[in-house]
Amino acid sequence: MATAIQEDVDIVGLSFLSGSHKSFFKRVIDLLEKNEASDIILVGGGIIPAADISSLCEAGVKVVFTPGASAKEIVETFAALSQKHKGRG
Repeated sequence: MATAIQEDVDIVGLSFLSGSHKSFFKRVIDLLEKNEASDIILVGGGIIPAADISSLCEAGVKVVFTPGASAKEIVETFAALSQKHKGRG
């Protein structure tokens, strides 16, 4: 997180296959808040149960990509989020 904050990134993406997504997302959200970097957009993907998606979004995850999301969809979403973050969209 320190590098993302230092480099002033627009988006941080996390991918999970382990089932540990809830605790890791919470930790990243906490770190962003602690470092006054809540403006960084957080997205995720991987093997995340549908039942967990709404709670992750309520916690601050902007988008959750599920298995089967195309590379095109992911790239277009990142581009749109980045443009909006920079005030261009």
